[in-house]
Amino acid sequence: MDYNTSRSGLILPEYGRNIHRMVNQMKAVADRNKRNKLAKTIISTMATLNPALKGSEGSDMHRKLWDHLFIMADFDLDIDSPYPTPKREQFNAKPSKVGYPKVKMRYRYYGKMMEDILSKIHHIEPKEMRDRTLVVLANQMKKLYLTWNRDTVTDELIWSDLKGMVNESVQVDTQASLGEYKEVVAPAKKNKKRGRPNMKKY
Repeated sequence: MDYNTSRSGLILPEYGRNIHRMVNQMKAVADRNKRNKLAKTIISTMATLNPALKGSEGSDMHRKLWDHLFIMADFDLDIDSPYPTPKREQFNAKPSKVGYPKVKMRYRYYGKMMEDILSKIHHIEPKEMRDRTLVVLANQMKKLYLTWNRDTVTDELIWSDLKGMVNESVQVDTQASLGEYKEVVAPAKKNKKRGRPNMKKY
């Protein structure tokens, strides 16, 4: 009996043993033109086994199929590929280490995006539009603050933090009222129709 335990291992198991056999048979063909035709046939079959890749000619996903073909051939394949022939070293090399971004934030609970927005708020004209935008951002800051700190937060504190993040030329109306904090910290409930959290608005 021919059991899998007695067979050679599969380099890319997701394509199955038959594809690997086709690749090995193609490598044994002496005629280069015939090998090229067989390679295209195998690529077409591989795409059929991966429906998400169908119709992806010329894309990165189509190139991945050709890379997989060379990998299954153990990089020992002499054919005309539409893409640069991959090298074994490319797949054995370790990826470069991704550096952790070192960003200094005065108020981490508001997030870097909020700081970036407020640092450019002085470009908004006219002043009436800028004032309305500041109120919207202050309400969002209040929501972000209460996400990390469930205690009561005063409007004065939010406006004070906001004033410290905007350009000095921006006049902030610290007396403007914000949304009630109880509506922000209320526990989210599942929306029965959509299955999403039922978030109350200010």
